[in-house]
Amino acid sequence: MARLYHLLPPFGDAGEPTASLERSELFGVLEEASFSWFRAFPRDELVEGVGTQSSIATLPADERADRLAAVGRLWDEESVGEVVP
Repeated sequence: MARLYHLLPPFGDAGEPTASLERSELFGVLEEASFSWFRAFPRDELVEGVGTQSSIATLPADERADRLAAVGRLWDEESVGEVVP
């Protein structure tokens, strides 16, 4: 997921996802919890799904194509069978 988030604006440039919450005076001390969750995405479904994210869909066409190609390469490199662990 970290590699995928790195490809998606604003995630790729935002640093740690909780950093803005920690800096804010609007919230108390953050608590962390972990939950196991699994969903297998076929390659095309992952690329198409990422393409629907507003941060990707609103990019100029050439940059959008580059980002989606990078998501496809990530799937190619990380998948085991039909799953990205």
